[in-house]
Amino acid sequence: MLEIIAVVMLCKGNRQRALDRGKSGGSAIAYTLALWLGLEFFGALLAVFLFGVSFTTYVFALGFAVIGGVISWAISKREAKIIPDIPPYLELDESCTVHVFLDKSKYKYDSKFCFTLNGTELGSLEEETMLTAYTKRNRNLITVQDEYSPSQKDSYMFSATSGAAIEIHSIDGVFQKSQAGVSLNNADNNTAAPAGTQDAQSIFCAQCGTQQNTNSIYCTKCGNRLQTS
Repeated sequence: MLEIIAVVMLCKGNRQRALDRGKSGGSAIAYTLALWLGLEFFGALLAVFLFGVSFTTYVFALGFAVIGGVISWAISKREAKIIPDIPPYLELDESCTVHVFLDKSKYKYDSKFCFTLNGTELGSLEEETMLTAYTKRNRNLITVQDEYSPSQKDSYMFSATSGAAIEIHSIDGVFQKSQAGVSLNNADNNTAAPAGTQDAQSIFCAQCGTQQNTNSIYCTKCGNRLQTS
């Protein structure tokens, strides 16, 4: 059981380190498992040949597995991180809720996209799904990265207000400034992006009944796609 926990934690850590360096998270998991299990199997065979089947065999095999884990860790740390600088910020009195949406692909682009907020991984989204995060910073940096093509990456800075709820939309790994609930600034050239319009009228989600702005595409509470005309 402890070995399984160690492998899971190592895979998670190596995946994050790989993503931070613009590499594939899936490949990091693959080589971590291959090195751990492969060297463990080799160590077990060698131990059986040297000592026969005994507790020493298990210890010997586990030692080789740890060596494989160390090698995978070293591979995941190669090269410098590729993360834009997080902007200076002031702490908010109350957390701001951030709803992140991956809208329907324009090009039938079948992939997963990994989202990072202020250097912390939020998780991955598939087409027409959402996730919710919280921030207590007034200025924030959000990044989206294709999980299978790490070179495809888009980053933006946005402002948050205390106790507010905002939406941020992405299509095919590109942030949609016109659908954002707040102003977004390009993290690469610091040019201001237009703020999304806030309509005074409201609509209601058919699934949970939560009141929404008319420019919303998804429910900010349950994520249900809204039926707008």
